[in-house]
Amino acid sequence: DDPAVPDRTSQALGEIAKAQEKKITDEQTLAETKQKDYAEAEQIEKNGDDAFDKGDYISAQMFYMRAIEKYDALFDADKAKLIQDKYDIATEKFSAGEKQKSDAESAAKKALEYYADKNYPEAKAAATSAKKMFTDLGLKTKADEMDILLQQIATDEVIASSLK
Repeated sequence: DDPAVPDRTSQALGEIAKAQEKKITDEQTLAETKQKDYAEAEQIEKNGDDAFDKGDYISAQMFYMRAIEKYDALFDADKAKLIQDKYDIATEKFSAGEKQKSDAESAAKKALEYYADKNYPEAKAAATSAKKMFTDLGLKTKADEMDILLQQIATDEVIASSLK
């Protein structure tokens, strides 16, 4: 019987215990990192939701794209797909808003053209339509411009009718 065998056995058992402790520590570190990454992804998603709720669809798209990247890195395809759906909706909303803005600008232009031609009923209808669209879009300055035009139309209508 070799007296070194118990020492080597004890040493081997000690190394096994250290390896097990390191494995547990590594697993805990990995779990903490994963939890931190999930918290970051959730915060980025929340920022996207907040931007979306405020009608800032460009920022929402940016935040959602970053959240998708985070969830992809975490190998969470289901969550990434849910965020992709939010991204797609934000893209659609942005496009619809741009179309509505274009329509409002077009109505405002028509209102000015009708006003210049002294076609006050058509100018009033177009300006009222443009004002509503600008208001719906939250473009107060543009809506105020249409209010001023509507006042000018009303004044010019009175003047035109008194000259008849």
